[in-house]
Amino acid sequence: MFIPTIFALEYVMMSVPNIQLTFVLMLFYVHTVDTKTGFTGILVYTIIKSLVWGFSLFTPIAFVSWCLIFLLKNKQTNYFAICLVSVLMMWLYAPLGIYIYGVSPIAYLLADFPFTVIFVVNNVLTTLWLYPQLQRLLKPLIKRTNWCPFLFTKNYGDYCKNAPHNSSLTVNW
Repeated sequence: MFIPTIFALEYVMMSVPNIQLTFVLMLFYVHTVDTKTGFTGILVYTIIKSLVWGFSLFTPIAFVSWCLIFLLKNKQTNYFAICLVSVLMMWLYAPLGIYIYGVSPIAYLLADFPFTVIFVVNNVLTTLWLYPQLQRLLKPLIKRTNWCPFLFTKNYGDYCKNAPHNSSLTVNW
């Protein structure tokens, strides 16, 4: 249920452009699960978003841009890399936007520049402030209770089957 939660938080915060918790939550998700599960979660997130907002030519670009977060998998926290991945995520949309809207590349990039800066600063700050807390709070919970908040984790049944009987975790199938 982690991926729908990410979408719900993004939906709640949509009134402010490019201010969201999606990046840090997706980064935590990708660091916590295996690669196949991470790609599946990103695909599910992209599909949920497209079902709500509609499918368009930008849908495949959204999937590819979120897959760029795998460049940060299994790495120490490097804020320059977060900035670079954030800029790449925003500018992947540029060629199609330039083509669809029929504007010059310079005009598009100048108009997009403030939103890219907001997106990059937001991603760096939320990762700096929230990622350590997510690790501190959720990783021990996952290890201690075998709780699995992630959609389509391949061993979800094993997580539930191997949960200690005296824990407060209850799973009804």
